[in-house]
Amino acid sequence: MRHRLSEQVAAQAVEDAAEGVTGAISPPRGAGLYHACNAALKRALGDKARNEMSLAELEAALEWLGRNRLREHLHLLEGDHRFGWATRDRQGWTPPVGRAAKAGPRRTSKAVATERDRSGTAGE
Repeated sequence: MRHRLSEQVAAQAVEDAAEGVTGAISPPRGAGLYHACNAALKRALGDKARNEMSLAELEAALEWLGRNRLREHLHLLEGDHRFGWATRDRQGWTPPVGRAAKAGPRRTSKAVATERDRSGTAGE
């Protein structure tokens, strides 16, 4: 039953990606629409995971999914940082030039202890 539910979610996600999703949450093409649809379904059904649902709840979810489009419920994901897609501004980025100056050799605690032993200040 859970498998059929995920198949229906995937089918709607593929259809919506082909048509182009519009609304409050519009992921870029191929950027996790299936996951967004799954999250919207979970929130629409009372924030209950599928593995926690009884058989009757899974059947009701299948019926609900047959009557409703998940793209109409993507607004339930507003404010969730995992689904806040933004296009990065790549125009201002330039690659770094040259190498960073090397700070010099690092001194390990063993080297510091050896220097202390040589100078005779170990116990002071």
